[in-house]
Amino acid sequence: MIDRVFLDEQGRDLLNLHRWTPEQALFVKGETQPDLVPIGTFEDVPGTGLKVFVGERRPRAGQFAVTLGTHGKNPEEAFALQREIATLAPRIAGYSRTPGGTLSIAGVSKVTRSFTGAAMRGGAVELTLECASPYFWQESKTRTVPVGVVTPVSIGGQARADLRVSITAGGSAVTDPSILSDAGLTTWHSTIPAGQTLMLGGEDVTLSGMDAALTVTGPLPYLEPGFASLTIIAAGATAVIAWKEGEL
Repeated sequence: MIDRVFLDEQGRDLLNLHRWTPEQALFVKGETQPDLVPIGTFEDVPGTGLKVFVGERRPRAGQFAVTLGTHGKNPEEAFALQREIATLAPRIAGYSRTPGGTLSIAGVSKVTRSFTGAAMRGGAVELTLECASPYFWQESKTRTVPVGVVTPVSIGGQARADLRVSITAGGSAVTDPSILSDAGLTTWHSTIPAGQTLMLGGEDVTLSGMDAALTVTGPLPYLEPGFASLTIIAAGATAVIAWKEGEL
């Protein structure tokens, strides 16, 4: 059985999509896969009748729909279940499918409620969801990376993997640590005191939990899927990277 759950902004369970109680039954009747639309566009070549593709072929976020069956032991329970789904819909920020991964959701653009025949047995709710990303993100992976050397890293899936890099100074301070990834060179222009940790990547940059983003130059690090290489320059420090892989 595939477990499906809607998540809130904090990644917590918002609505489990399988419920079987004496009062109500909730289950997934069907789902589409997210639309895969390239970031680039097709443009006409004047005077030729031909078209060319301009831009990236990597997919951007699209839509997908989930249709839920809603049953109740009586009409009141059936209507209550549909109201519960409609009330929670604006808070949906993720769709977890196990096995499968988690799809980030920007919001719900449409909720369609219906009954076919008896309300108790013929109810359905279809939710049209706007994807924040076209990928189902897998559980986070971590790896210790030696500093000062080129390190091969295998990135699975089809999505570019944003890196979260932790650099911990040893017995002495580390000045201007840098990361060379597929994004280019990223440098933090300051000093990590002995024993403290710089966290760089994701949505923020912190030094021992305090914001430290102002001294960063270059793009935040990432690796493309496949066999990539990574170099962390931070003499005397230890480094750990974390990333999530995205599947279409």
